[in-house]
Amino acid sequence: GGVTDAVESRREPAVRRELSELHARQRETDGHGRSLRQPMTERAMRSGMPQMLLQYGGLRTASTLQYQTLCIIMHLLHDDEPDKVHCRFWWPGLPTDRLKYHSNQYEVVKTHEWPINFE
Repeated sequence: GGVTDAVESRREPAVRRELSELHARQRETDGHGRSLRQPMTERAMRSGMPQMLLQYGGLRTASTLQYQTLCIIMHLLHDDEPDKVHCRFWWPGLPTDRLKYHSNQYEVVKTHEWPINFE
């Protein structure tokens, strides 16, 4: 009745505005839902994001959940170059094993051992 109609009539302009903004955003996508222009905050965030994230945690401390979350975030941040994102587990088997940094890729590395051999 009356109360519902009054609420709906106040919502209608807001809904139209949201639909208009949605249509404007759709016109600015590449056909796959990705924006053709990045907001300044995303550009700033990507420029300040490290290329390698080392996720270190003890056994049974939810470190795998944190690693998976970081891996997903790294993929989302670099969705325009997914072949450069690598997520892996590192377990130092030998004293000569090195955890190497590669400047041409983005990595999330999970370990339960603090890496003493890092290049």
